[in-house]
Amino acid sequence: MARETISAEQIADIYEAAVDDARWPSMAKIVTAAAGIPSGSVWIVQDGAVTDFSITNDGKAAQAPYLAHYNKLDVWNQGLMRGPWEVPRLGYENFPERELFKTEFYNDFARHYGMFRPMGAMVRLGPKTFATVATIRLGTRKTLEEAHKPNLIRVLPYVKRALQLRVAQHRLAPHRRLHAATLDRLAFGVVVCNASGRIVLVNRAAEAMARGGAGIVLGGAGKGLGALVPAEARALAALAHDAANGGPGGIMRITGAPTRGDLVVLVTPLPPHFGVGGQGGEGHALLTFRQLRDDPSFSSDMLAAIFGLSEAQAAVALAIFNGASPEQIAADRGVAVSTIRTHLAEVFVRTGAENQRDLVRLLGMLPPVRVQSHEQE
Repeated sequence: MARETISAEQIADIYEAAVDDARWPSMAKIVTAAAGIPSGSVWIVQDGAVTDFSITNDGKAAQAPYLAHYNKLDVWNQGLMRGPWEVPRLGYENFPERELFKTEFYNDFARHYGMFRPMGAMVRLGPKTFATVATIRLGTRKTLEEAHKPNLIRVLPYVKRALQLRVAQHRLAPHRRLHAATLDRLAFGVVVCNASGRIVLVNRAAEAMARGGAGIVLGGAGKGLGALVPAEARALAALAHDAANGGPGGIMRITGAPTRGDLVVLVTPLPPHFGVGGQGGEGHALLTFRQLRDDPSFSSDMLAAIFGLSEAQAAVALAIFNGASPEQIAADRGVAVSTIRTHLAEVFVRTGAENQRDLVRLLGMLPPVRVQSHEQE
């Protein structure tokens, strides 16, 4: 009855359903099929509240009343929560069946929907976050037994990691929207990509450059970054790969259409504080584009937007770029030098600069910025 392995296709389906909201409703069907059981559910609980729920089609009629009331009376789940993590347990291991028939939960809910002797496991996803994976045979006289446990045991590690990715992705989504909105207010081109060139964020200015024949090619979110000239596309890909893997990146020129002129692109490692990769995620590169004919301008608002600096940190960074010493900045701002050095230390962390000279070099290569006014939007 037990399978020796779970197929690569089933593993891929589990991960895809976890990270793709359009496929999330099918998560329970995918998991139960991989476990060789026809029915079941998967739900995520954060801070005591159910935040995500997937159930196979034959159990969907029970979803609303369960979430509204009967989840509080679920003796199977209450027993499961007292057991060991990530170990499948049958219903009678969580609550004696002779007592089950006396409960409101069974008589008013479970029996009505043909539920008897489920098998489930609790999966820890993080602090105050866990998932319950439950399997059951609805409306049949066949019950789940010990022999069904090995299949679920094989599936659980993949389900756990996939659900952790889902939780992390949802936690990150508001930050991505915030960063995208901020970058759209900048007049120079900005692209964030991973080591393989897959685009994570792109602002409107960069999209306009690509549409107008400025020399860059944008495949769109989730696709690739390139250039019209093949040799320049390869060089750009190499710089992005280097920066996303912790290297220094670099600066290069990209050939545009005669009517548009050439671009200068600066490729730098994206500070982890920017919030794209998530904990333990892959590295990313920040690419900024400007046309050679642009007039330079520079502001602390721009530094704050790109590197995730506070207002004070951005002001200190700009003052250092303009030639001021920490002592001069402290005197101008009426604070202790130690305060300025604390801000500067955080600036180094967030920009990747090693010292003041390296910070000046880095900021000196940044493209000019023109923050758009409301009239320009």
